[in-house]
Amino acid sequence: MVASNSAYKESIITLFHLISMVDGKLSEKEEKLRSLIMMHENITDKEFQESVHKLSSYSNQEIYELGVNKLKKCDPESQIRALAWLRNLANAGGFMGQGEWKIIYQIYKNELNLNLKDIISHELPQISLL
Repeated sequence: MVASNSAYKESIITLFHLISMVDGKLSEKEEKLRSLIMMHENITDKEFQESVHKLSSYSNQEIYELGVNKLKKCDPESQIRALAWLRNLANAGGFMGQGEWKIIYQIYKNELNLNLKDIISHELPQISLL
């Protein structure tokens, strides 16, 4: 199922940007994953670039709050799917850094009260092969 809800798409773009910039750069594997997410979620390059451009004037805290608020408007299945994408992103380099884990944990546990097992079950198993 491909979610077409605008809050869902905006939350993915916003939180992707936040997670991918934790270490200050977007790796080649993260770029490949971005393309995969955009394809699966029907996000155009124009939508992605326009959203990221708007975020450039926001602080990380503002980006976090914006992304979480958008995600809270989504149904639980979409929330789980979005968090699975974010975990895949955080693991794209082979391991999840502390900053990435902290953000993801805050979102799934503290903000959305989701079960980690549900999120992991939606992850792409071969993400490290990107």
